[in-house]
Amino acid sequence: ILDLYNLNSTVTSYVTSVVDFAENDFKFYPNPSDGLIYVESNIPSADIMVFDLLGNEVKSVKLTGYKGKIDLRNSLVPGVYFIKVKLGKRSRVYKIVVE
Repeated sequence: ILDLYNLNSTVTSYVTSVVDFAENDFKFYPNPSDGLIYVESNIPSADIMVFDLLGNEVKSVKLTGYKGKIDLRNSLVPGVYFIKVKLGKRSRVYKIVVE
């Protein structure tokens, strides 16, 4: 059974604890998505991790270049996911919806 009270506090603390570079340095689209997410960045290299609402890492990719893709098709159920972009010790979290 999903405990929404604990889930909300976990996601809130996770999201609010990782802001350290400009939000517009990365763009993830389309949102909502069918599971194929395109990435555009002003920064040529980053570690990208995708988490479900419970905080479980479901995908990890390395962005090399200013554009890339994250393919979540056939691996995730529809829902809300968080994309964490990590640049060394700095990181930021973005929200994406998979339909």
